[in-house]
Amino acid sequence: MLEELDELEKDEHEIFGDFLEMIITYGYVTIFAGVYMLGAAIVGAFILIESRSDIFRLENTLRRPIPGKTYHIGSWSVVIEIFSFIAIFSNIILCCITTDQIDHLLPFIAQYRDDPSTTFMTVVGIEHVLLVFVLLMRKVRDVNPEWINIFMARRVT
Repeated sequence: MLEELDELEKDEHEIFGDFLEMIITYGYVTIFAGVYMLGAAIVGAFILIESRSDIFRLENTLRRPIPGKTYHIGSWSVVIEIFSFIAIFSNIILCCITTDQIDHLLPFIAQYRDDPSTTFMTVVGIEHVLLVFVLLMRKVRDVNPEWINIFMARRVT
């Protein structure tokens, strides 16, 4: 009985902060991947430590969350898609303007590096090619695998 009363004195679990933390971490890793490539490995180690800290927080300092079924992460998926598209732009700009990485991929562009219009056209061209590739992959690839469609059909009936 005393344990239940202690449970009521604890703060409620707010999932918004956990999602926000994950989304910000995802944004940093994807948008700035061209600047610091080792960042993804460091973030992986950080996520391991953070998960253990979240487990401790859920077990000891917060009220037990009320379980409930959910079939999606809500508007967070839109934020992840926006970050993914921003990452395409930022990494192409970083690759084309600030480094010479593009010279290895497209050697004929190296001689036009000092011309801003050529650099801009290269960035826009590569960006369009990548966006078309991403949109084609989304169209060709089934967004929901078959087992999810079966699961969702069972839920509706």
